Amino acid sequence: MFVLGSVLSLLNSALAPLQRAAMLVRRREPSDPLFVLGHWRSGTTLLHELLALDPQFGYPSSYACFAPGHFLVTERVLGPLVSALSPRRRPQDEMSWSVERPQEDEFALLARGVPSPYSMFVFSRSQSRDLAYLDFDGVPAAGIDRWRREHRRFLRALAWRDPRPAVLKSPPHTARLGVLAEAYPRARFVHIVRDPRAVIPSTRNMIDALAQCFGLQPPDPARIHALTFALHERLHRALERAVPRVERERFHELRYEDLVADPMREMRRLYAALQLGPFERVEARIARHLAETRNYVPARHELAEGERREIEARCAPMMRRYGYLPAAAPP
Repeated sequence: MFVLGSVLSLLNSALAPLQRAAMLVRRREPSDPLFVLGHWRSGTTLLHELLALDPQFGYPSSYACFAPGHFLVTERVLGPLVSALSPRRRPQDEMSWSVERPQEDEFALLARGVPSPYSMFVFSRSQSRDLAYLDFDGVPAAGIDRWRREHRRFLRALAWRDPRPAVLKSPPHTARLGVLAEAYPRARFVHIVRDPRAVIPSTRNMIDALAQCFGLQPPDPARIHALTFALHERLHRALERAVPRVERERFHELRYEDLVADPMREMRRLYAALQLGPFERVEARIARHLAETRNYVPARHELAEGERREIEARCAPMMRRYGYLPAAAPP
């Protein structure tokens, strides 16, 4: 996957002028998207793929996200070749993977040279300045403006081929809710949460797996442990600051545990809350997808007692807010 990503990145520079020329011939502004928000390992991929089944939405494929500069002119020709050479499973969790499936638009920005917290997978031992792009804390106005421009440029490329509103998912977007809500005034947002006692160890394993796969530095378990908590705390702090500024009809939350327990009920509630139209038109597709993937069993992580106590102490406000710990007793 690393080699394929490198090849596609080189082609981004060589073939980008062809794509820009095509987009000048027919310019199309994108519809405001539907954003799937949530911390890593919280069920964002599941929710993204369920929403992408709805024919009213488009979505960025893995090929488009890894080749944002030329996917419009090369995907039909190179897509099958890249698919044949690609792994069939994600390195962090053995979930199915293909170039056609929905992917995080964060990778498109990374491929275009935009700073991204995903540099942590390459330089896991370094405190990268790019981590500021998780929530834009400390990023100069010019840096935020560039980020907005590059993101909209990618959405324009998606809209050139498919005018439907895109359903987008990238965990860092959770901490960017305020910027995204301002940049896309009619966008809608769904935020999925999961018990940190599952999320924290799973995120730590993900960072370690991706650092081993893509990294230029050997992973340091102690640094990854600290980074995992720092990301969780920073992401939820930024989200909580932004939520009051977003209209209620544009923002909906659900718990991963409720989604997997009764996916039809939770998806129906989501459609009603965000006014996405009749759920019945996609209900059969979702049921079929769930039946096809029912044999996938997520990895389970056994927590040592000390780690459980650390998670409950450091994540207590978030856990109480979403019902993973009892509410604090009044003073």
